[in-house]
Amino acid sequence: MRIDPSLLHPELSANVVSFARLLRARGVALGPQEQRDALQALALVDLADLDAFRHALRTTLAKDPREHGIFDTVFEPFWVRLLTRNLKDPVETNVRERAPEPGRPQGPRSIKEWLAGPRTAQAEAAVAYSPDAVLSRMDFRHVTAAQMDEITRLILLLARPLAVRHSRRYRPTHRATHLDFRRAIRLNLRRGGDLLELAYHRPREERLDLVLLCDVSRSMDLYSRFLIPFIYAFQNLFRQIETFVFSTGLHRITDLLKRGDLPDVLDLLRTQVPDWGGGTRIGHALQTFLAGYGRLLHRRTVVLILSDGWDTGELDRLEAGMRTLKQRARRVLWLNPLMGHPDYEPATGGMKVALPYLDVLAPAHNVDSLREAVRHLVRLRP
Repeated sequence: MRIDPSLLHPELSANVVSFARLLRARGVALGPQEQRDALQALALVDLADLDAFRHALRTTLAKDPREHGIFDTVFEPFWVRLLTRNLKDPVETNVRERAPEPGRPQGPRSIKEWLAGPRTAQAEAAVAYSPDAVLSRMDFRHVTAAQMDEITRLILLLARPLAVRHSRRYRPTHRATHLDFRRAIRLNLRRGGDLLELAYHRPREERLDLVLLCDVSRSMDLYSRFLIPFIYAFQNLFRQIETFVFSTGLHRITDLLKRGDLPDVLDLLRTQVPDWGGGTRIGHALQTFLAGYGRLLHRRTVVLILSDGWDTGELDRLEAGMRTLKQRARRVLWLNPLMGHPDYEPATGGMKVALPYLDVLAPAHNVDSLREAVRHLVRLRP
């Protein structure tokens, strides 16, 4: 495998960005956060140790066996060539002549100095202003037609951390993973207390249930084109997920979201949701949801509402619906695209009514804000 020499840079951060692009081009799902994680991991290892260097990158940039295989294929051609080239750099001689700094380990520090980069500001800028990072911070209102595919790709990567998570609870297993000391004692009490039989347990995999309610009214038109890919990304990642869109009415779209690729799904939604781009009756939508699908709410349910809060309906119905959601669901989150504006205040009638019943009110105006919402979901514990 050959690496384009133009990918190689004098700073570590720029090379991490190039290496991440190389992985992404081969199907590894990663973005700016993983790149930052990689740089933070590299700061904790001895950069003169190639094995430690490789392990830090592999841990942060590849998340499963398939991605590990891709990583292993591209790591050596990219990094070993780069490191070997810098080992032969004339600056190594000058570095060796310097007096060792107290408390710092001896070794080929020329590699470390090259990796750290003499121009710290430029090194940080390579990550901060990488194309993905710039797009991640861009308000959806300002995205051009040429940028939409790339923005959508970044959004579709966001749900990966929620695919499977381990709870603090354990379940019995016959495989020797974690010793279940209490269970082993109970089993062996029948034998006079002699420890003849061991017992093990393993973390119980648990999934949250998710209910998504997305506003597709006229006032949300600039944002719903990106929020629909966001909710599309969550399909099949939860034990159970139910998705609804609303405008003047409520429509269950769970099955539509599973009918194919995203472009086909978007076409289906616009043809089968009759009031797409109409007015907004959030209270009516919530009452319809509770009457027909209230059984979905229980201790593992997270309700995620995506709306700007403009409600042209009856606010008392909205308040009653929010009160019921708060009582019956585990968490109620509201993502509002208008919160991306510096001078935004939740002053609309709908937001004023909903605010007391929310566990989280957060922005949803760009990829970074959606990524933060995913991080909050990850932190929720059953």
